[in-house]
Order: sequence, then structure tokens, then C-alpha cells
Amino acid sequence: MKTMNPKRLLCLAASHFQVPLIRAAKERGLYVITCDYLPANPGHALADESHDVSTTDEEAVLALARQLQIDAVIAYASDPAVPTAARVAAELGLPGPSVETIRKLAFKQEFRHLQTNLGLPCPKAIEFTDYVGLLKASKEVGFSAVVKPVDASGSKGVRRADSEADLALAFADAMRFSRKRIGIIEEFIEAMGLQIHGDAFVADGRVAFACLGDHRFAQIDSTYTPVSTMLPSAHPSGIIETVVRQVDAIIAAAGYRCGPINIEARVDKLGRVVIIEVGPRNGGNFVPQLVQHATGVDMVGWCLQMALGEPLNPVPNGIFCCRGCYSHYILHSTKPGRFVDVTFSPHLQSRILEMHLFKRPGDQISEFLGSHATIGVLLLRYRDRADMMDTLDRIHEHVSLRIE
Repeated sequence: MKTMNPKRLLCLAASHFQVPLIRAAKERGLYVITCDYLPANPGHALADESHDVSTTDEEAVLALARQLQIDAVIAYASDPAVPTAARVAAELGLPGPSVETIRKLAFKQEFRHLQTNLGLPCPKAIEFTDYVGLLKASKEVGFSAVVKPVDASGSKGVRRADSEADLALAFADAMRFSRKRIGIIEEFIEAMGLQIHGDAFVADGRVAFACLGDHRFAQIDSTYTPVSTMLPSAHPSGIIETVVRQVDAIIAAAGYRCGPINIEARVDKLGRVVIIEVGPRNGGNFVPQLVQHATGVDMVGWCLQMALGEPLNPVPNGIFCCRGCYSHYILHSTKPGRFVDVTFSPHLQSRILEMHLFKRPGDQISEFLGSHATIGVLLLRYRDRADMMDTLDRIHEHVSLRIE
């Protein structure tokens, strides 16, 4: 029989992106347990208890959860941990979406099947497990195409292929980052305007709050990795409303009743809204914190209430309610080397709300071909949209990154 001890929250992952949730949980008086295979990740140091277990090892995490007699489990801002959190919640009778719901949303081919069955626009997509399968699938999908792992996150292993000659490298990248050794080739959706991106929260089976902006990408060696999300979106309100309507249909079909979602969408050359992803988790790169600066909405608080099975307070209610222009910017390098330091122009310095630096002088860094090569993240506030666009257009004049 449990006593009046603090409720025990198992947080799957302990990277910089989970730190805001861990701190908020501690402030609420929860006993926080982190689970992450990287002992040096900063969330471990903040937790009451930590375990060096991979969040993708479902059996090991489930055994740990049983042993620790947890009251709640959460996979905050971590794509790979979401299926594990759903499994743990289901096995232990804790609040959270079902394993089947997560499968429909989190696994790329399942998600495309869901869109197709709903009659929604979506890219043609075919799975493959070997190079011969990729070659065969490319004949059906055509070029240009995007090749990616079915189960990775943070744009890792995602590569554009514009001809058959590009497929060998794309195949190698996809397999390198796929735990299941399964890839998918999708039709590349040429966007009219910037890609739409942001976080939302689902309550009672519908999108009850959404804050959507626009993506900017680093295009390095046929890879596309986001470097910034700008709030609010420059797309007309009718487009944003169509995104939300399609997402409502998707989450209803998947059975997702309550929790955060991360949305990516494009407007194709025919003017159709095409949902690229509806991830059943918060965005990485401190997107929830950016949303809080832009709207005043505490999505971390909602996530904790959801994990604990508490009524949401305040009840989510509102869409595209930014009170100014904000963005994050991901510090990155186009070449590998040793990190020395980073400095900012006075112009940029005056716009920084938060700076999160992941690397220390002397650390090795990689070419920015995915989120694993992030050096740090800035959260920025601007005077107006013109100021935001001009600053980001000339960002390399404002960020001085020394790499040796």
C-alpha cells in the first residue's frame, strides 16, 4: 500500500530537451526518475534517481518501471521513446495513449496508410528493407523523392534523391539510423511557401490548442535538417485552419484522445495542404518553451497533468495566438571539427531570450546532417516580422562559430 510519498514520474530520456520538464516536475514535488543510455546527459543530474537504460529497449524499461513502482511515465520531446512510454503505460495501467494509437502515428508507413484511408492528400510512400527493394520502390514513387528510416527522429538519415545515382548513399544513411533496419521512400512534396511546423495539444480527442509557424532548413549534401521555426506562420489563416482540420481527422482515426502533438505540413504546388507528420509528442529544440514565450501557454504543465491523469487546468483553448514574432535558431556547423567558441553580434544578442549550449570548448562536432549534430539552440524575440526575416536571412553575419 502506497504512503503519502511523492508521486514517482519516469521520464524517458534526459537530454537538454527534457531538462525543462524535469525541472517543472521537481517544482511540483514529484520524485523524478530519468532513463537514458547516455550517463552524461544533463537531465540525470537534476533527477532524484537515474538509470542508464536505453529508452528504446521496451523490455528493460518495462522491467525498471515495475521495479520502481512508478505512478506516471512520459516521453517528452523524444520520438524514439514514445512507443516505449505507451507500452509501459498500457502494461502498468497508467495514463497515456494506447500502443495501437502510437503505432498509427509514430511509424511512418502506418501514418501514410492512415492518411490514405481518410482520403487526405499525402505523398506516395513505399517501405524497403534492402537496396533491391529501394530500387524497385523508386520506380513507383519516382524522382524527386525522400529516403528516410521509418523509426528515426530529428531528420537523422533523411536524404533527398533526385536520380537513381543518389539512392546508394540515401540507402546507407537510412539503414544507419534505423533500429528496425527498415526505410521508406516517399514522393518529395514541393512546397508553396515554407513548411508549416509547430506544437499543439489534444484534449477530448480534438486539437484544443495549436501554435504553428514556419520551418527553415539547412540544405547540406542533399539532406534537409530544420534550423529554425518562426512564429507565427506566414501562411493565411485558412491554410492553418485546414491543417488543424486534417490533424483532427487523423487523431480521431488513430484514437489519440489527450496529449501533445508536433505537426509538420506543406502546401503543395496545387494549393493542397499535405500533412507530413503528426508526432504524438512535443517538438524538440525547445519548441514548447518557444511557444510559451510566444503565447504564454505552459505546454509542459499540460504534459505533466496528462501523464498524471489529472484534469487539464487551464483547459486548452485557442489557435494561432502568438503575441509577437519569435523563433528558435539551431547552432550548427557545415563541417566537422573541434568546437572552440561561439559569439553573437550585438544585434542578435539583444534578441536572445534563452541560450542553450550543448558543446564545450574542445568537444568534437559533426557536420549538421541531423539533430544529433546540434551545437546549441537560441530562442529569439524580434520587433516584428521584417526584423525576424532580415535577422534570419543574415544569420551568418550575426553568429560567429569557431571550429578547428
